[in-house]
Amino acid sequence: MINSINLEFLTDFIQSLGDTSSSKPFSDYQTVFYVDKKMFALLDFSKDPLKLSLLCDKKLAGVLKEKYEEVVDGINLNSENWISIIITGQLNAEEIKDLIRHSYQQAIIE
Repeated sequence: MINSINLEFLTDFIQSLGDTSSSKPFSDYQTVFYVDKKMFALLDFSKDPLKLSLLCDKKLAGVLKEKYEEVVDGINLNSENWISIIITGQLNAEEIKDLIRHSYQQAIIE
């Protein structure tokens, strides 16, 4: 199976959510995405595979970490509120998009 989830796919989808902005405060290989000045996604493309960190409800995060090897505690973030997804193809494109939407909503209601 070819992994169709790449840097362009993730960036385009995140930016399509509306009212988003981005910056590279940490390095040229990491993009942070914001909604209403609140960080909701961090995309690390310094290595292969890509890593996507997202805000996540604690209960959902626990379920995802148990179910998927590619979902881990938020790398360099508060692991209570963040997950990191190592994009290996275990989660499909629609599942990734759902988690991005969830993160976006979490930032809005925070």
